[in-house]
Amino acid sequence: MLFFKQKDADYGFKNGYLRRLIISYVFLIFLPVFFVGNMLFNYFSSTIDEEVGKSVNELLEQTSEIIDGIISDTRDIYFQMSLNQIATELVQKPAEYFNTYDGIQRSRDIIDVFNNLTETNKYIDSLYIYIDNSRKVITSSNGIIDYEQMPFRDWIDVPIGNGKQVEWIAVKSKDIFQNTVKYYYSFRGQFLRISIPRDMILVNLNVDAVNARISRLKIRETGYVVVTDENGRMLFHKDKKYILGDLESICDKKEIFSRKKGYYIDKIDNRETMVVYTTIEQLGWKEIALIPMSEITGKIDVIKRITFNVTFFVGIIAILLSIFISGRIYKPLRVLVKGMKKAETGDLTVRINDRRKDEFGYLYRIFNNMLVKINELVFDVYKLKLLNKDAELKALQAQINPHFQYNTLNSMYCMAKNKGLNQLSSMIYKLSEYFRISFKPQSEEIEIREEINQIRLYIDIMTIRYVDKFETDIFIDEKLYEYKTIKYIIQPLVENAFHHGMKKRKEKFKLTVHGVCNEERVRFEVSDNGIGITAEKMQSVKRSLDTQSPEIENFALRNISSRIKLLYGEEFGLQIESQQDKGTRVTVTIPLRKI
Repeated sequence: MLFFKQKDADYGFKNGYLRRLIISYVFLIFLPVFFVGNMLFNYFSSTIDEEVGKSVNELLEQTSEIIDGIISDTRDIYFQMSLNQIATELVQKPAEYFNTYDGIQRSRDIIDVFNNLTETNKYIDSLYIYIDNSRKVITSSNGIIDYEQMPFRDWIDVPIGNGKQVEWIAVKSKDIFQNTVKYYYSFRGQFLRISIPRDMILVNLNVDAVNARISRLKIRETGYVVVTDENGRMLFHKDKKYILGDLESICDKKEIFSRKKGYYIDKIDNRETMVVYTTIEQLGWKEIALIPMSEITGKIDVIKRITFNVTFFVGIIAILLSIFISGRIYKPLRVLVKGMKKAETGDLTVRINDRRKDEFGYLYRIFNNMLVKINELVFDVYKLKLLNKDAELKALQAQINPHFQYNTLNSMYCMAKNKGLNQLSSMIYKLSEYFRISFKPQSEEIEIREEINQIRLYIDIMTIRYVDKFETDIFIDEKLYEYKTIKYIIQPLVENAFHHGMKKRKEKFKLTVHGVCNEERVRFEVSDNGIGITAEKMQSVKRSLDTQSPEIENFALRNISSRIKLLYGEEFGLQIESQQDKGTRVTVTIPLRKI
């Protein structure tokens, strides 16, 4: 007997099932870790983006309040100067002020007021009063100058648009006094009590001071703030080369001007950048903070690296565990497969070592038991064939020369008929019919109708032989003719009854053959009133049926019982009841099987 051990199994990666098993384990362990890590990373990223956007928005709103305050102060100065009596008189009577000593002294009072305002407010660069009639300009920094000396004189020729009393202007111009390029952000408006449209007041912001104030805003490491006017011109920027340039050169102006405030992420200077913006309500200006995403997501990147490393190591562990676990599962399975392949070749002696205590040990035991059962079934089938051969032996011997036998019986039949021996001719005819049925090639099972017909032929022959020495009662339920039975199981019982039951019988011999059925079984009963069987002989008969002992005298009964049990199962077979001098009854039980 061949035993397989687990060490004989080949469970390498070449096998598709093992590969799928390992991949399944890897996916079951690795993918959840990957998705959870990725989900957490995205959640942290979006949360930080949102929180940074909110915090920067709050910072910008505070800065907007500062700029609003500066602009409010600038406007207040404009309104103070536009309502100043001396300034109003100076514009109305410029000749009296510029051509007389007292007038010049009084105009210097205006200059002192200008200087006082610029000194007390660091965000005010200078103040100008433009007087059209005299082409003179009074300024806080240079006193009384001619129009041609005014650094931003081109503004004077630009009318105040849309009938506005005052407007905001921002230009880049050359300062003739300092011979430098300078930025002028001003409120420009007419005197409130003078209708001459070209007489006006200019209040200039200190661009550098405001820019320095905004640039001091600390947003991460390199983040900065940009302020634009309502048209998208950059008024304040940490790099002066961008001042009064279009915001579109830096970021998406359309997105920023589509809402009052918000944030989005854009690629600026080849870097992912968060753009946070808000609106300065008084002017319609936009205040924009630009923060590189690398500075926002610095910690997130650390989390990302940690997540990647954890995922990578978990993946490695998942693969190793998968190989180990899959091997533990597949190795015993491979042993079973190898044993099954051996059995498939016809080697039913193969056995698997079933000492395992787990489910595979149970499968091994089932496999071993199955092979034992198969061996037994093979033996039983072989034995059944041998028994069938024994049962057919007499009939087969008669088939050595069937044509000779049929011709001989036919000649005997004709001779008896010609001589007027009617009983003999009838007996020969019935015998030939009996042989014809017996010699007919058939399968193991035949119709019950044919088995009964053969019994009737045998009884007819015996009737001719033993005239008036016996009587028979044959009753077969007609429903039985729709079913089948093993051949040669009733006729040998009838033959036994005549052979053994009629010996030394003084009274008339009586033979009864009954056949009935229920929903599941067919029951044949052959009974007689013959000499019966002694108790000692009865024990021998039962012993031969139970142990299948090779006793010659019980051959017919043993053969019938064995064939029934082998074909239909142990629950079917023969049952014998007999008493000496009172008769014998043999009951045959088989399953109900359709033709």
